[in-house]
Amino acid sequence: MTAVGEIARGAATPTVLPVWERQLLDATTIPPHASHVPLPMGTRIPHTNLVQRSFFFTSKHISALKNKLPPHLRTSTAFDVLAAFFWRSCTAALLIDPDDEVRFVCAATIRSRSKSYLPLGFYGNAIVFPLAQTKAGDLRRKSLSYAVELVKKTKSSVTHGSLRSMIGRGSPFAGIGMHHKYFVSDLTRAKFRQVDFGWGRAAYGGLPYGSDSTTPAVASFYVSYTNRKGEEGVVVPLSLPRLAMERVVKEVERVSDAPLEKPHKILSATIRSAL
Repeated sequence: MTAVGEIARGAATPTVLPVWERQLLDATTIPPHASHVPLPMGTRIPHTNLVQRSFFFTSKHISALKNKLPPHLRTSTAFDVLAAFFWRSCTAALLIDPDDEVRFVCAATIRSRSKSYLPLGFYGNAIVFPLAQTKAGDLRRKSLSYAVELVKKTKSSVTHGSLRSMIGRGSPFAGIGMHHKYFVSDLTRAKFRQVDFGWGRAAYGGLPYGSDSTTPAVASFYVSYTNRKGEEGVVVPLSLPRLAMERVVKEVERVSDAPLEKPHKILSATIRSAL
């Protein structure tokens, strides 16, 4: 996107030339992967008449969540804590049967781990989708630290081989079991707001909402954002059935020691101002 922005502003060639070289990620073997094994259907979650809401977390809110963790987990990243919190909250809010299996899936890049063989300018996907799996009852009954440890373990499972095996299967979502999944993509470091097509920096760079009625999984895309007070933070867009959303809102308000903004119109207002 940076290259497209430079060309849009009149550059004859981009500063960093795009490189394809997809063969660098060819898989020699394709081991089985749990994300491609569908779960039993269990309790059906309604995905119609969804309510869209965005939650804005400053460093104070994230610190409040970390303070509820044991000392050895308080150095966890903002992503670890938010992902664990919303996975637990959504599972509880959707009233999933305690015996049903639930999964956490995140989009994880291996670019920083692949500098030895991925050239500068490589613009193909270098993303894998590691997952954690547990029973809904365990996730709800146990503390936030249980979910944080699962999220951290999921992230640490990412290897070069995972990316190669995913590419060997074709589409990363081919045959994937989406039932009872909370999918997260962290866009806070994607720098979409810094891409300039000739109109200046973007007011917002991310998705305007979470999952929609066509997606059987609950999905969130975490986006960096600056509010009207100039405070930096993370926006978490979320789409849930109305009653489930009300339960999540109550849980957010309960655990946040710092006062939360009323953020449900953050993204729509930002997009309108940008247009």
